[in-house]
Amino acid sequence: MNTLETKFANACALMHRPRLAKLATPGIWTFVRRHAARNGLGSGPVSTRLFFGKQMTVVLPEVTSEALYTYGMFDEAVTWMIMKSVSTGQSVLDVGAHFGYCTLLMSHLVGEKGRVLALEPTPSTFEILSSNVAELSNVEAVNFAAGDQEGTVAISDYGVRYSAWNTLTPSSRLPEILGTSAKSVPVKLARLDKLCEERQLRPQFIKVDAENFEDHVVSGLGDMLATIKPTILLETGSPQGLAAARNLLEFGYRPRVSEGAGSLNEWNDSIESANARFKDILFSAPEAKLNNGH
Repeated sequence: MNTLETKFANACALMHRPRLAKLATPGIWTFVRRHAARNGLGSGPVSTRLFFGKQMTVVLPEVTSEALYTYGMFDEAVTWMIMKSVSTGQSVLDVGAHFGYCTLLMSHLVGEKGRVLALEPTPSTFEILSSNVAELSNVEAVNFAAGDQEGTVAISDYGVRYSAWNTLTPSSRLPEILGTSAKSVPVKLARLDKLCEERQLRPQFIKVDAENFEDHVVSGLGDMLATIKPTILLETGSPQGLAAARNLLEFGYRPRVSEGAGSLNEWNDSIESANARFKDILFSAPEAKLNNGH
């Protein structure tokens, strides 16, 4: 196990500690701060250190921010699949970058000779992303949504607290019981093949988290699926994610799934069953080699 994997394992162990043990580490003050923010006391931007050492601004009590503030990581399976897919010197895309956790991780993994293009459509969210990557020479952040055409499209913006559920489609994963309404915000829409061509970028890895817009994102990859054949980490679990997954299978991609740290296996059952069970699926071309031979 390398140093980064050790740090990640330690963060996962912290996250999985019994509740009472968490009062000692990461500490009772952490949870008091989170609870207070949920009730409007001390809510807003706060700096936190990620498991790989990078400082990042998050916004309490937003759901991904709570995990990053507490454990220095968010989404164990997604983090692990990125670590197994991204290597030094690569060019990679973060589609739906949000505040920039995956962008910062990929920046760390590709190093100074690599490139990260991060797309985040919501203007308020993009502002935080921009501040988090401002000092990183290997990252370019753009205020675009990715799709299968160019132009302008309206995004449903639920505000910073619920920004993880902002969507370009009429359907949202945001629980209706919250009673939260969205405002419609116009955002720029671009095809990934065009964006990459303009930047002379040939991505080896693309993370797609587009809140029920995944099928449009994959359709906008043009001939990259047949030529460059980037590995794609796709958010699934929705009809749109399933449509995007089927599209990737038609190009000969193989699905891999993860239960978390140390787990990454080929999926040999139907893609429908994988879409129903897993929130994210890793798709790679048959000849693709993942880190450490996995």
